[in-house]
Amino acid sequence: MHTVSMWSLPEIGALPFRERKAALDPYGFTVYHKLLTQSSLGAILNEGDIYPGPLQELPEPVVRVIVPSDIFPDRSHPDVRIARQARTLSLLANSITERRVSPGLRRTLATQIARLNALTQRRLEALERDPQAVGEMDVPIPEDSLAEPDYFSEFDDSDDSDDQTDN
Repeated sequence: MHTVSMWSLPEIGALPFRERKAALDPYGFTVYHKLLTQSSLGAILNEGDIYPGPLQELPEPVVRVIVPSDIFPDRSHPDVRIARQARTLSLLANSITERRVSPGLRRTLATQIARLNALTQRRLEALERDPQAVGEMDVPIPEDSLAEPDYFSEFDDSDDSDDQTDN
């Protein structure tokens, strides 16, 4: 997925907090239900609990691209998707070992596992249909497409010139 859909909902800003939540919950359930029925896995990534409620009529969503078109071909390659999904799964599993885990996080883990399995199965089936494609990449994969981002490089204030010594 390289787009995001957003729905404009009724104005509720003037309502007290509890009333705002109660007014929005049916819309949250409606979007959840819509996405769940469209999901090939019968699941969506949502750690929080969604409480059933009456389905609401939704306006047409505003849809925007969130992955730039120059990056999308590299990110959409099946082997890159599998590697990125496996990395996400690994990070999630590591996070689970470090904290008390909610049922919602367990559902997220199960959904991530199902996604990885589905991606891997589709890739295997495609390669079995065309044995000549085994090991070949459809598009070149940039070296940094799987690299972990370096969030702290801009804060690195070390000066390599101080490391030089005169002998």
